Amino acid sequence: MIRSMTGFGRCESETTDYKIAVEARCLNSKQLDLGLRLPSSMRSIEQDIRTLSQEIVSRGKLDVSIHLQGLSSASTSVIDKDKFEAYLKQLTELSLKHGLKSDLLPIVLRMPEVLKQEEELSLDGILPEILLQVKECLLELDKHRLQEGDVLEKDMNANCEAIASAISIIEPLEEERKEALRSKLVQAAEALSIDLDPTRFQQEMIYYLEKWDINEEKVRLKSHLNFFKEEMDKGNKQGRKLHFISQEMGREINTIGSKCNHSEIQKQVVRMKDHLEQIKEQLGNIL
Repeated sequence: MIRSMTGFGRCESETTDYKIAVEARCLNSKQLDLGLRLPSSMRSIEQDIRTLSQEIVSRGKLDVSIHLQGLSSASTSVIDKDKFEAYLKQLTELSLKHGLKSDLLPIVLRMPEVLKQEEELSLDGILPEILLQVKECLLELDKHRLQEGDVLEKDMNANCEAIASAISIIEPLEEERKEALRSKLVQAAEALSIDLDPTRFQQEMIYYLEKWDINEEKVRLKSHLNFFKEEMDKGNKQGRKLHFISQEMGREINTIGSKCNHSEIQKQVVRMKDHLEQIKEQLGNIL
């Protein structure tokens, strides 16, 4: 199965002293773009988190947040007076300058690092648990990606089938198109009112009919469609390759359109282009 690049995961656990909550969100990106929000006391495991993200998520704009909530009396929150006064002074000056009236106390208490632990507990003992929760969260996100990928795969398969259907509609129209082109060439020759070498004329007619023949393009387009489906079935990290195949499909469809001066065939070409665009839109979400 293919994977979407978008996903969400959340995991929680508790130790004796802390409640751990990890959230991960991922959006589309050409490479892994990791944003971490975690307490400064966890910086020692930042590289481990990046390694896990590369292994599990691989690609996408990934945001990981880790929250700790103290559960023991030893981790009672107190106010950092220096930071409180610094924030209060700045907010008071801004309020006076702009004529704002509001209760500044709850605002200051929500500012970064105003509340701190009175007696910080060592995180060394729970760092392995935090990493375990990060891994579980990323696996949950990956599961979500697989679910979305299944929906995208079904949609792209339906668009591939629609393109194949358009090819099957074109095929019986080709002989009609060839006859129309042959008739047009004969009429043009007759309008010249000159004697033509029948053998040379037949040779030239064959040349022009072969020049505007679309059989090779159809064969290659069918091959690209089959290749596209095969690569989708492989599943893992096929987004870039599928994009390249879709480009080749587009070239064949455009060539068919440029060669076919036939209204009904042109309608099918437009239909194929529409379904190919839908495929390309979905490929922007594929890992």
